[in-house]
Amino acid sequence: MKPLKLTMHAFGPYRDTEVIDFNDLKGQQLFAISGNTGAGKTTIFDGISFALYGNASGEDRENQAMLRSQFADDSVHTAVELLFSLKGRTYRILRQLGHVKKGNKTKTGERYEFYEIIDGDEIPCVDRQIVSEINAKVESLLGLTQDQFKQIVMLPQGEFRKLLTSETENKEAILRRLFKTEPYKQIGEKLRIRKKTAEENFQRQKDTLNHYIQHVYATLPEREESMLFQLLNEGNYNTNQVLISLEKEISFYEKQMVEDATIYKQLEIQHKQASEKFYAAKALNERFEELAEKETKWEQLQAQEEVFQAKEKELRLSEHATQIKPYEQQMINQKQEVQVKLRLLEKAKQEMQQGKAFLEQAEKAYKEQESKQVERENITRKVNSLEEFLPTVKELDQIKRNIQSLKERALQTEKQVNQGKEVMTKNEKNIQELREKIKQMDEKLSSWPEKEKQRNELRVQVKLMQKYKENLDKQTTLEQQGKTTKQAYLKAKETYEQIENAFILNQASVLASQLHDGDACPVCGSTHHPQKASHAEAEISKEQVETSKQELERKENAYRNVVADWKSNHKILEEQKQEMVEFDVNIADISNDIQLRIDEGIKLTNELKQFEAISKQVKQLKVAEEKESNLMKEAEEKQEKLKKTYQEEQMNYSNALATYKERIRVIPEDVRILEALEKQIAEVQNKKLTLEKAWEEAQRELQTRKENMTKISANLNHANKQVEEVKEKFDQAETAFHAALTKGDFLTEDAYHKAKRAEEEQLQLKQAIEQYKEQVITVSKRVEELKRDLQGKERKDLPALEGLVNELKENYEKAFKIWNDSKAYYQDAKKLLENIQASQKQVEKQEKEYSIVSDLHDLIRGQNDHKISFERFLQIEYLEQIIDAANERLRHLSNGQFMLMRSDRQESHGRQSGLALDVYDAYTGQNRDVKTLSGGEKFNASLCLALGMSDVIQSFQGNISINTMFIDEGFGSLDEESLHKAIDTLVELQESGRMIGVISHVKELKTIFPAVLEVKKTKEGYSKTKFVVK
Repeated sequence: MKPLKLTMHAFGPYRDTEVIDFNDLKGQQLFAISGNTGAGKTTIFDGISFALYGNASGEDRENQAMLRSQFADDSVHTAVELLFSLKGRTYRILRQLGHVKKGNKTKTGERYEFYEIIDGDEIPCVDRQIVSEINAKVESLLGLTQDQFKQIVMLPQGEFRKLLTSETENKEAILRRLFKTEPYKQIGEKLRIRKKTAEENFQRQKDTLNHYIQHVYATLPEREESMLFQLLNEGNYNTNQVLISLEKEISFYEKQMVEDATIYKQLEIQHKQASEKFYAAKALNERFEELAEKETKWEQLQAQEEVFQAKEKELRLSEHATQIKPYEQQMINQKQEVQVKLRLLEKAKQEMQQGKAFLEQAEKAYKEQESKQVERENITRKVNSLEEFLPTVKELDQIKRNIQSLKERALQTEKQVNQGKEVMTKNEKNIQELREKIKQMDEKLSSWPEKEKQRNELRVQVKLMQKYKENLDKQTTLEQQGKTTKQAYLKAKETYEQIENAFILNQASVLASQLHDGDACPVCGSTHHPQKASHAEAEISKEQVETSKQELERKENAYRNVVADWKSNHKILEEQKQEMVEFDVNIADISNDIQLRIDEGIKLTNELKQFEAISKQVKQLKVAEEKESNLMKEAEEKQEKLKKTYQEEQMNYSNALATYKERIRVIPEDVRILEALEKQIAEVQNKKLTLEKAWEEAQRELQTRKENMTKISANLNHANKQVEEVKEKFDQAETAFHAALTKGDFLTEDAYHKAKRAEEEQLQLKQAIEQYKEQVITVSKRVEELKRDLQGKERKDLPALEGLVNELKENYEKAFKIWNDSKAYYQDAKKLLENIQASQKQVEKQEKEYSIVSDLHDLIRGQNDHKISFERFLQIEYLEQIIDAANERLRHLSNGQFMLMRSDRQESHGRQSGLALDVYDAYTGQNRDVKTLSGGEKFNASLCLALGMSDVIQSFQGNISINTMFIDEGFGSLDEESLHKAIDTLVELQESGRMIGVISHVKELKTIFPAVLEVKKTKEGYSKTKFVVK
């Protein structure tokens, strides 16, 4: 992958559209990127990374909200477009972030595009232009994830040292992302879960087995001679012993069941025989009791014989009375009919009298109305005369109302004309006032752009001054740290020299103690030893010397790092100081100068806020002025229409009034008003209707009364005839009733009434008599049967027999319970045996599974002497390949002094190891931790490691084309020789076809490199770029 053109919109410090065309390099493959701190050098890397992967290049720059330029106009969207080549093909990718514009509530403008350019045409690389599909396609084409891209193509500021100096766990995370070993970690996690599950299942089955064994106490009764309970009470047992003892317990209860069944059956037979004797004796005694009861009943029935004979006579008379009852009822009905007809006759006589009176009144009223015939005719003529004037008066009344309406409309129109004049005068005044206000405010706003420009310049100056002050403070701190670390270094050096000298003296004294006269000295060869070295005051071990040396190296490295940081910061301060001079900054009192400019900026900001408020007011006033002008125009048009309407209405009113006066002259004055005419017509018509209605009512009433008299006379004759007929029928019914009494043996009517019974009462009397007769027959017959059956027999002693039966029943029930208990214990013991056997099989199965999974998990997670997991074992292989590739370059950069090596040293607290890095120092012949390297040495080692990683990843991914590398910072810590060697390495890389861009503040790089991409800040604070090719 090689970038061709990078276009950034409102991205980072780039306010507008910034285009970096790599074709401007004119074939150069190695270039430096230079510019002041904060100008936006790293942002170029961010732009490429964001275009390809949707994120910036560094971990601390991955928040997309931070990518938008603070200088950008609200209407401009943040976007990056990258044109790049890959394997001879050209692609264009665009990512545009949405943002919430001023006045909106939601983000707008989000857009993504990915195309391949073929013969000038753009062909979509994905089916849908969405983030997920574009990300997947980019990774597929490049063959690299974002993490791999950042490690081998884009080495972000401070991040490419992580693989060199980080702890084992951090290296593991880095290698996991780069070489995709996450599945092996997941395998370990899945095995951990399976192990935990298997352990839980194994424990659960053990608990179940123990539960079944302990359930013996709740299931079976404890017996002294039971081997099972003896075993359980001792507590020291295994499952097989429990199973054997339980089988013996089952055999015991199997035999016990047979014995208990035999006893139960014998007792059951004895109870059955005793019960049969008891119930036979009980039945005999009950028959003796029944005989005594029936004899008593017989005597009671004999005593009631006369009572029931009287009831039979009473029943017979009531039956005769029932037969006479229809004759009595017929007589009563006829008597009631006579009374009804007599009442109707009396009513007919009263109606006759009333009818005669009403007829006389009707004849009188008829004659009175007949005499008013002339009055009715006169009133009819008057109605006709008034109704002839009604149509004309109605028409004139409508004309009169129209005239009044025309007059009112004319007056209303005149009023509207006058109101329109007032409105127009008011509108004209408002417009003049608004235009005057707008003019005054526009004059105030004339200085707005200049004020805003001053404010923006102050912002840039304050930011740079604050950064300069921070670096000044940092320089002071570094100077203090330099003094402190130098003192610590010199003290450690002095201590080390003392310890080293003491150690050498100790070694000499040890050697001297072994020398004797005549023996050759292993140092000088002399056989004479006049002055042997004596023992030092304190014994110094080699470990103490080594510890002191390591402490010295640590203090030296700390001191050198502080010095390097001081130099780097001093260089930055010098660059920034030039900018301070341009801004006319009082460096001696920069804090006060910053505050003065902040105060001035706040003052300008407040003024700008006032300008914004005034601007809003101007907009509102202009809207109001336009609205008033529109209202004025509408009022003028409306006024013209109203004047024309008023003239037309005045003319219509005059014409209508003249027509009305001409026609009203022919109408009498008393009927010219419509309401008066209609009222007069209504009064005359009401009078006419009253007279006609009274005449018709008199005629109708007379006719009705005559017809009613005829009907009443006929009703009176009919009533007299009916009274005679019903009296005759009553006499006949009375005669028939008395004849029936005589026939029924009733001497008087009173005797008949006493004998009468209700039907229900008569039925109850009859049933009682029949029931009595049936009881006499039944009891008599049962007494004879019982005497015959019990002849020669005696009562039995029931209590003695019942006591024997109860005793035998209690014994057999107790035996039955014992037998059932034995059966239950037998079944429970068998079930318990089955459960324990099944549970033991499950325990063995789960234990085997747990053992396998546990061993496999321990193997995968590195539970071994080397503390190396399976995933880390694979990562070690990749790391060693990276180290081999890195050492090819590191030997050259370090003049053969250093070589990276993987360390197998154990981590503290039992943590996994295997990914630690050491460096072999050929000058000392010893291995040491890479953290003891100086800053420049670390940079060289990290660079070589990054390049080696690039080689291995390309080999690992296979068929990928990486023709670009960007490096951010790090060269400032190199001495001149190391710098030139690092540059030689980069030159070798670019000669292989790679484009290499380096961000650095080192001036030698800008001098040596054939091209420079300059990044400069404008006075407004945003940045611009330009290629300079030598």
